[in-house]
Amino acid sequence: MEYVLGVLMYSPCIIYQLILMHRYLKKGKQSPVIYFIWVNIFLLYLYMIFEVTGIGTLGELITNGTKYMSRSNFIPFDSVGISFFLNIIMFMPFGFLVPFIWKEYRKIGKTAAVGAMFSIIIEVSQLFNYRVTDIDDLITNTFGTIIGYLVWKTFVQVFGLHLKTENKSKWEPIIYVVLAITGMFIFL
Repeated sequence: MEYVLGVLMYSPCIIYQLILMHRYLKKGKQSPVIYFIWVNIFLLYLYMIFEVTGIGTLGELITNGTKYMSRSNFIPFDSVGISFFLNIIMFMPFGFLVPFIWKEYRKIGKTAAVGAMFSIIIEVSQLFNYRVTDIDDLITNTFGTIIGYLVWKTFVQVFGLHLKTENKSKWEPIIYVVLAITGMFIFL
């Protein structure tokens, strides 16, 4: 079952990657293999996030409707506990990988915004399943993204290393997040 979930999430992303590879070949450029390896590491990370967070699916929306919508917490810092800190840790790789892979996201504001957007999508999707939609998750996930960004920034300053990409698409990480979520939401 786990394998099927991964394939379903990856399907729209793989189609998008094939389109990008075709564009490189059409322009006579060699496709950046290292770049695509890192993008797939990012997609694997997204899949692990979906497994932990229990993202809502279209099947759950159809089956449950608005049954679980009352299971929400919109009071900030109401549920501070171990999960509060685990959510911060869970989103730190997001804040590291996004600026590492995509040049356009090497500013803290852009990385934090895409991390917050990803978290909002997860929380909204949880309105349709058994999980609790919690404002604290949005806060901690965004904070984790910011800490991950700061770790990336420190890493670059100490080692002077970052992924050199030719890709100049400012929307690409958002496209991958949306495609991965769409794959999970529709196909499950």
